[in-house]
Amino acid sequence: MSEKRHRREEVWHSVDSVNAHTVQNLTGEASGALISDRKFLASFYTLPASAALLAELAVSRLDVDWSNTAEITSLRVADFACGAGALLSAVYKEIQARMHRRGIDSASVHQRMMEDVFVGTDIMPAAVHITAATLSSAHPSVDYTKSETHVMPFGYSEEDKDIKIGALDLLGNDKVLTLLGDGIKAVTAQGEDSHSVLNAPHGSFDIVIMNPPYTSPTNHTIKERQKMALPSFAAFGMDNEAQKAMGRKAKKLVGNLEYSVRDGNVGLPTDFFDLAHLKLKPGGTAAFVLSASMPTGKGWTKLRDLLASHYDDVYIISCGENFSSDTAIAEVLLVATKRGHPRPENEREPHWKWINLRQQPRSGIEAQAIADDINNHQSEKVSIRKIGDTVYGHIVVCGREVSPAMIRGPEVAKALLEIVDSRKPGLSVPRINKVVPLPLVPLGTLGTRGPVHRDIVRSDLEKDRGVFHLAPHPGGEVDFPILWGHNYLLETQMVLSPDRQGVIAEGCQDKAPAVWSTATRLHFTLDFELASHRMVACLTPVPALGGRAWPSFMLHAEDGPGKEAEEWIYPVLLWANSTLGLMSFYILGTRNQPARSSLTITRLPELPVLDPRQLTDNQLIKAADIFQEFKDQKFQQANMAAWDPVRKDLDRALLLDLLNCEQEALDRVDIIRSQWCREPHLVSKRSQRMIAEDLKP
Repeated sequence: MSEKRHRREEVWHSVDSVNAHTVQNLTGEASGALISDRKFLASFYTLPASAALLAELAVSRLDVDWSNTAEITSLRVADFACGAGALLSAVYKEIQARMHRRGIDSASVHQRMMEDVFVGTDIMPAAVHITAATLSSAHPSVDYTKSETHVMPFGYSEEDKDIKIGALDLLGNDKVLTLLGDGIKAVTAQGEDSHSVLNAPHGSFDIVIMNPPYTSPTNHTIKERQKMALPSFAAFGMDNEAQKAMGRKAKKLVGNLEYSVRDGNVGLPTDFFDLAHLKLKPGGTAAFVLSASMPTGKGWTKLRDLLASHYDDVYIISCGENFSSDTAIAEVLLVATKRGHPRPENEREPHWKWINLRQQPRSGIEAQAIADDINNHQSEKVSIRKIGDTVYGHIVVCGREVSPAMIRGPEVAKALLEIVDSRKPGLSVPRINKVVPLPLVPLGTLGTRGPVHRDIVRSDLEKDRGVFHLAPHPGGEVDFPILWGHNYLLETQMVLSPDRQGVIAEGCQDKAPAVWSTATRLHFTLDFELASHRMVACLTPVPALGGRAWPSFMLHAEDGPGKEAEEWIYPVLLWANSTLGLMSFYILGTRNQPARSSLTITRLPELPVLDPRQLTDNQLIKAADIFQEFKDQKFQQANMAAWDPVRKDLDRALLLDLLNCEQEALDRVDIIRSQWCREPHLVSKRSQRMIAEDLKP
């Protein structure tokens, strides 16, 4: 044997011995690293085991006789933002496994699978070629004459003098002209140049599986926004005119749809779900990797509504790790089956299944085992799930109003859902076998939120909006005090002083009084960083306008807006900053970054707070006394609640002294507080040290 041949065999033996997931992972990450427009494409590679889990959950819903090759080859599976093809490849593996279990040689249908079943599109030629190669490698010796992997035109087309928006052009057409190879002409599997047409009729796909690009118009700096008309379409050096034209076309196409979940703040992911919904047949499955803001974010409301009305068996899978590589944005997996007809209005909306994994699957075999257990789960309660003797996570079956995603501890999830239950909020106390009712109501039933910060202060981006310019606060009294920014080093107590003042912008003298009429002493945070911030709500010494960090909220009497109800402020403020108040904000908010929960100002009225209308006059007086006791005390960061003596004392004062709960209820809060602060999503370096101290013998 020659030395060269011997070396070649050694190399092939090395490659063959490497785990297939590892090879695909390296290929995907390498292709992702080469994307020059990563900022605008926001394209991230789905990790192989995560892809396997999503694919198994999707394929398990197919109603197919896996011994019937005609049925198998009549399937249609699409990824309209396929990248390196991880998701399509994972689906193919699951289909092959089912065929092999029925004694079918998958090589016998490989040509049909490549030519007819799998549709992969992207705007990056290199990614499409990798997808085709990955699918083809299932049986590399089997020839085929074409594939349904397509490079989609993006930008101005010289051929038909039209603007192209990639796969989103399919929102208005069953067929579109596509590009392959060098991006100018199609290249068949045999290497012949030809034009290519993608035929993707509406309602024709059995599975649409995607990890769509995350790009939105709002996740960029002011400086970047000033340079770009529409960041969602800024890739490949598109000028502002092209971006605007692409945005207009996308808006027009979704405007013609019977149902659309498009939201300009979320951006492309909602557009791609519109595409999936349009292309799926009744009984087809949508399988998506999405931002963890999807279960609760305001911009995703229309998507959640569509899932509730047009889909069955909705699964939301989350874990303490991301499902994609090289992204700091937390993610969830969504799997749902499209209905033949919208759910009747008088039909009860079914609960969703929320699966919280302790970690990503570490292999395809583990992913399949987890998927099997998820599909076989029938309980309506919070249940801990195991594979053999190993706990992989827990499942919660509940409505979509509040999301238990991203919560590792089943007891924490159960407690949080009970606290924010809009019908009957309470706290389960196993030691006395009862649920302690809590007199909570949504904040919005007690008053009116203040304006959006853009309607208060004028910015360089929106020069026709806002009535004030922002100026430093000189100290003492000013006409228009504003509580504008977060300074977590100073925000240790419940009373905060305004840090800015408003100077009336030119021509806004008549508008200023109306904006000032929203000034209050009570303010709530929106972007709650639990590892640095201490408070959900604060009180200013004098009425002040609320900024982006601390919008105002006016509590008013039941006869309608007017003078602020001072006696209501204290129970609301105290509850918001108690451990149960912090947890209420946490569960309601969007949790797509570590130790962070965020609400939009439009969702702030949904926050559960103590209802002062259910308190007696003596209790209202007691609440004011408790405030006086705690107003000068310094709290630790929210995720340090388990080790914060001030927070513990506040919990005791609220539950025992104000609400007259039993000691067992406070004991239960002590347990839940400790468990919550150990949630991986909340843990910081400081709390890690405290946990380590607690664990010492």
